Amino acid sequence: MSGDFDLGANSAETDVEPAAAAIGIALSEANNEPSIAADARDFLRKQSRYLELQMEDLHEQRDLTLSHLRWRRFNDWIRAAWESALAVVGIFAIVVLASAVWSAFHAKGLVVRPFKTPPDFATKGLDGTVLAQRLLDKLNGLVVESEPVAFHSADAIRGDWGDDSKVEIPQTGVSVDEMSRSLRAWLGSETHVSGEIWPTRDGIAVTVRADRGAGATVTGREADLDKLLDNAAEKILAETQPYRYAAVLVQRGAFAQAIDYLRPIAHGGAQADRAWAYTFWSNTLVFAGDNRASIPLADMAVRLDPSDPSGYFSRLSAEADLYQAEGTLRDLRAVGRLVTGSRPANLSVPALAVMRQEVPFGVCGLTGDYLCAATEAQQFSNLDFFGFQYGDLLVASNEALAHDGSAARALLESHPQWNDGTAVFYSPAVGDMLPRFFVFANVEQWRLAAMDAAAADRATQGAMGHRDTRHTYVWPWLAYAWARSGNIAGADALIAMTPLDCTPCLQMRGRIADVKNDPASAAYWFARTIADAPSIPFATTDWGAMLLRRGDLDGATAKLALAHKIGPHFADPLEMWGEALMLENRSDLALPKFEIANRYAPKWGRLHLKWGEALGYLGRSIEAHAQYEAASALDLSPGDKAELAKQRAAVKI
Repeated sequence: MSGDFDLGANSAETDVEPAAAAIGIALSEANNEPSIAADARDFLRKQSRYLELQMEDLHEQRDLTLSHLRWRRFNDWIRAAWESALAVVGIFAIVVLASAVWSAFHAKGLVVRPFKTPPDFATKGLDGTVLAQRLLDKLNGLVVESEPVAFHSADAIRGDWGDDSKVEIPQTGVSVDEMSRSLRAWLGSETHVSGEIWPTRDGIAVTVRADRGAGATVTGREADLDKLLDNAAEKILAETQPYRYAAVLVQRGAFAQAIDYLRPIAHGGAQADRAWAYTFWSNTLVFAGDNRASIPLADMAVRLDPSDPSGYFSRLSAEADLYQAEGTLRDLRAVGRLVTGSRPANLSVPALAVMRQEVPFGVCGLTGDYLCAATEAQQFSNLDFFGFQYGDLLVASNEALAHDGSAARALLESHPQWNDGTAVFYSPAVGDMLPRFFVFANVEQWRLAAMDAAAADRATQGAMGHRDTRHTYVWPWLAYAWARSGNIAGADALIAMTPLDCTPCLQMRGRIADVKNDPASAAYWFARTIADAPSIPFATTDWGAMLLRRGDLDGATAKLALAHKIGPHFADPLEMWGEALMLENRSDLALPKFEIANRYAPKWGRLHLKWGEALGYLGRSIEAHAQYEAASALDLSPGDKAELAKQRAAVKI
């Protein structure tokens, strides 16, 4: 049996440990050989002892092994945390570096380096850093001075340094600030200003330069150092931001000098700057009173950048002063479309606010919605124009045009220092105003109206900036008031002096012809006015009124209906349309016209008078009486007052 047992084969087949195999052999042999039994028992005892020792060793090593494994796991955690920290630090360093590079690349601020000065300046407290700060303050002051007329957002002005202006403090050694400064100098587009002061035979000289440009030098007495720094700051601004410096010159009334800076930008500047330069050039001519020359420049600005509302706004400013009503209305609506919603990127916030206020006010006024215009004008009450708040004048003027003389008078009486000369003087800034004139005209006190307009004309005589306003606004109304008060010769002479591309100049020619009982000539001028300004309802209304007075009810109704279509919120054609229907014995159809007109002129005395008459004809005496009561508390012409007394006496309630 022993010869048949193969240890190697058995181990390989059963995969039993050698010790177990040895024990199996010993037991097998012990069964066959008694002499071997003692050795086998001894072997088993030793093997058992060996196993016991192994078990004791394993038990003793258990705690050490567990402790070692815990420590190795802790080390793994520490290594992972350290590697994570290194990764975070690396990422942070990359982010900081990228941020620094990005910031440096977009840097466009103003950096003024300390001046080089004579040694004795430091003993007077005027070292280079102090002088650099004084120059910086003056430069920032010029920027603030330019804002009211620039209309250009800071980001859109080439060379603008915005709010990032500082004096550079020299440092030694390597620092984060020094590295940031080097990056900005390498990648950014900062404007660096340096300068020096040195003594001359007669005083001192101050030289300043921007970046590596040629220096500009001003000389004078040391006692005039502050003034010399003013001049130096202007030279730096003119070199680095000619557009903004032109705005400063406009603020100071130096229009010709401003144009000298704008002209080369408009003709040969960067594409992004040309439209703005033409716009500001156009605006400058408006400020100077040369409106006709400004319009072609605004046309060019609009062609170069039709998405920019500033070109349209500049053009409508000139058109408004020339009283070219159709063009003004067209450009107001264009500006309205462009400033609705988000702010155009190149437009300043103050400019956007002005445009958003002007558009609804202007559109309402040009379409005869005077109640709307008066409401919108209230937004101008807090605007300050060279120390004068003119908003109430604008409100009063439109209240008078809406036939609310009582409200207009109350507002004017709260400002006893105001007159229509004041109103005309400020008209080019915001809109045409003649509040006292219209209060008088509303009750047909034409002699007083003429005297008021003549006084307003004298108040602005000789002012170049008001020349066009006088010719296209004051003169047409003054000529008409003269015609209504009997001075036909004066009216003819004055209206003949007004231009033929001005909407009210044409319209008043028609009105004056009507006063002279020349309906054919009046119709000619009304037709010409309508052709000049087809979107404006006033001449069509005047034509309808003339036909109504002459008994042509069909013709009057057609014109008044057309005027209402053009200006649906203009109360005058609706009221006269109602009168025409009453003359056709259709008071029932007149009532809706009066009701609609009342929405847009609720304080119109004549409207309530005629409304009452229509109700009386329909036998609605109580309602008629209520309308007569309303009319009696409102402004009425002498003729309307007499008619009211007659109707009130006749009504039976």
